[in-house]
Amino acid sequence: MPVLNWDFSVFMANGWVGVDLFFVLSGFLITHHIIAMKERQAGLWRWRPYLTKRILRIVPSYYAVLALVVLGTFPYYEFPDQNLSLRVGYHILFLQDYLPANLVVAFWSLGVEEKFYLLAPPMIIGLMRRRSSIERLRTIAVFLTLGVALRIVTALTTPNIDSYEAFFQVMRSPFHMTLDPLLIGVALAIMYRERKALPRLTSVKAAQIAFYSGLVLFLTLTATHEMMATITLWDKTLQPLAIAAAFGAIMFGLLFGGGPGRFFRGLTLFLFARLSYCLYLVHIPLIPLSLTLASQHANADSEFAAFFAIFIALSTLASLLLHYGVEKPFLILKSRAGSTVPARP
Repeated sequence: MPVLNWDFSVFMANGWVGVDLFFVLSGFLITHHIIAMKERQAGLWRWRPYLTKRILRIVPSYYAVLALVVLGTFPYYEFPDQNLSLRVGYHILFLQDYLPANLVVAFWSLGVEEKFYLLAPPMIIGLMRRRSSIERLRTIAVFLTLGVALRIVTALTTPNIDSYEAFFQVMRSPFHMTLDPLLIGVALAIMYRERKALPRLTSVKAAQIAFYSGLVLFLTLTATHEMMATITLWDKTLQPLAIAAAFGAIMFGLLFGGGPGRFFRGLTLFLFARLSYCLYLVHIPLIPLSLTLASQHANADSEFAAFFAIFIALSTLASLLLHYGVEKPFLILKSRAGSTVPARP
């Protein structure tokens, strides 16, 4: 679909990088939450309220969509039914980042998220024991370097990673291969909470440079070519860090006043953010229905535009139903669970 001699479908084909944005946000929010929670609990750490809130936030909506998929509720959406009980079982246990995510491919990221929730408290508490903000950030930089080194070793020692399917299973979906955006989110949270100790690093000028540099990097990665048309050593090793750095720089700019913050605080984006998790859960199973309706009610020239409009409408409607029918009642319980945490004396 050319727009001013630019093929918009290239950008659409690279839409999978949005998962990395959610990982950056998750790393930021979880770190901020863990530090604040520990402060409220007089420096102690209590796993029960933390895990209760994480479960209530993620699990009910995920299990609801998983059940709807398995029951065949989404029209025209199909998946293999071999060993279905086994596959449902490991999806229930959030192991689909290491085992095939072959019920809904987007569910792989939830396996990563749940493992991060378990790893984050000891990691962040350990980071906060470092003597200064700079030492904490240096430690995160070491972890990022080790992650790149691990991908390089894996790429060089694992043959036949030359298709997207092989790349996804070995280099993309496993938890230990996807730490870059999560760690960058952790670093952003530490910088935000300790910004008074980092005046030069978190200045408005630095934020402006970071925001627009991140935006240029993001557009260069996603709008110029289809990123996974061929799998190269760059894709396997440094591209994940580049994607995470682009989103991290954009978020850094917004956090410290360097980007168009007013636009990102608008009502439309606020509503999208509120529904984002539900949208993520339902969007893949709705693609076949959207394609079918578009092919039935549009000609060849307008089929893509019709698909896009139908897909957005169906996804929004389904996410609203999921939000108010499942997610919101459990978010209310989550808020109540948070209010029972003892305050710092």
